[in-house]
Amino acid sequence: MRQIFYKSPILYSCGFRSSCTIADACSLPFRDGSSGVVIAVNDEQSDEYFLAYYSIKMSRIVKKILMHRKISKVVTVLDATKRNEIECLHENLHNSPHLVAVGCYGGDCYLVHFGIDLPSITDPELKKAPFSSNLCSKFSAQH
Repeated sequence: MRQIFYKSPILYSCGFRSSCTIADACSLPFRDGSSGVVIAVNDEQSDEYFLAYYSIKMSRIVKKILMHRKISKVVTVLDATKRNEIECLHENLHNSPHLVAVGCYGGDCYLVHFGIDLPSITDPELKKAPFSSNLCSKFSAQH
C-alpha cells in the first residue's frame, strides 16, 4: 500500500497480482491501538487464497496467511486491544492475540489468528495460519 499525498479521498492504495480479487476486508487493530486491516484475497489463477494483515502505522502488509478455500467473508471477532475478553474464552484460545472469522465458499467457516499483535513484527512469507479451526467440523482444529 502506498500513501497518496495529493487531494484525494483515497488515503492508501494496495496492489496484488493482476489475477487477484479482493473478496472482503475488516478492521483489526493491533495491541498498541494502531489501526490494522485484514484483506481477503483470492487468486484463482494460481489457486491461492490468503489473508493479508496491513498496518496503517507501518504502511505495509506485516503478515499473510494461506487459506485452503476461496474466501467469501472476513469478520473481526476480537481484536488485540480486548485481551480481557479473549481470556474469557475457552482455554485453547487464551494465547490468541486476536480472532478473525473467515467464511469460505463451500460453506466452511474458520476461526484464525495471525500470531502477531504488534505492527513492528513482520513476516512477509505466505504461510499457514498459526491457528485455524474449521467451525463447521468437530475435529478439524490445526495448530
